[in-house]
Amino acid sequence: MLALAKKHFKIYNAARTPLGPEIISLKPEKQKDLELFEENELFMLNDIRVSFKKKKAPQKDIQLIKVEFFYWGKELQIKKRFSLATVKWQIILLLLTELSIFINGFFYYRKIYRLFALSHGFVQTIFLFSFCLNIKLILHEVMHVLLQKKRAIKITLPYFIPLPTMPGFLSFFMLGMAGGIVRVIEPARKKQPLFDVFFFPPFFGLILSIGAYLLGSAFPFLFTQTTF
Repeated sequence: MLALAKKHFKIYNAARTPLGPEIISLKPEKQKDLELFEENELFMLNDIRVSFKKKKAPQKDIQLIKVEFFYWGKELQIKKRFSLATVKWQIILLLLTELSIFINGFFYYRKIYRLFALSHGFVQTIFLFSFCLNIKLILHEVMHVLLQKKRAIKITLPYFIPLPTMPGFLSFFMLGMAGGIVRVIEPARKKQPLFDVFFFPPFFGLILSIGAYLLGSAFPFLFTQTTF
């Protein structure tokens, strides 16, 4: 591996560790050099993956990277047939999150309806509240799925976190959920794809939230005397 690395990088230091060879080299000027080394046929045939990390240099005028190798065997890449049993916890948490959002909408709008002495449209308002939150939540997760396929990073389906309304501090601001958690199945070899997968979906959700706020501010509910 050291001989192969010398063809692509200027070696600064090299060592053999219990986890395998570790190479410290000068950072190449072109990103293409890293990609060519990573996609070498020798690594592909032997199920070896390469990761690059920044390494602190003793001098400020040079940039170093640490090249590490790890085995990612075919037995780790076996695709299991999809079944509901493999995602049962995701389904359970999704249903609990939906229930939590609906319950939160009930308590939230019950205060508003009591405050303004409203008499109809209560259930429709709760469903509208739940629908809007679900649209944002689903689009957020769809972004995760699309980006992980584009960036070739394997992640699990999301584990949603229900967060029902609670009496006391900040109870009026609870949304009924606390987002979701995904687990990376295959170690990420580059930071940029990992950044794309986990940054842009929340950013996209933020844009949707701002748009929904502006839309709601521009077209508020109009209360007439027939409403009371």
